[in-house]
Amino acid sequence: CMTDDIILDSWVGRARGVIGRYPEPGERYIFRWDDIDIRDMRMLGVSRPLKVTWIADGTVTKCETLAPWIGRGKAPADVIIEEAIKPTRARK
Repeated sequence: CMTDDIILDSWVGRARGVIGRYPEPGERYIFRWDDIDIRDMRMLGVSRPLKVTWIADGTVTKCETLAPWIGRGKAPADVIIEEAIKPTRARK
């Protein structure tokens, strides 16, 4: 399974994030900073849920699914990964 990573390490790239776009299956948006700080992620302008993982110095500090439009989360991080939620199959 291949993963395409889109690195967002500029102020503009991090500010836009996935607004107006959405990760495809196997695609991850990776936000990077030079230091660890409390990082706040908001889902305003994002129409589908995302799996968001906060990482500080290589250790996962938080992982959660944020709801479209209203989701919000924060945790210490120098890297945040946003990826599409894998669709679930309906049971027959």
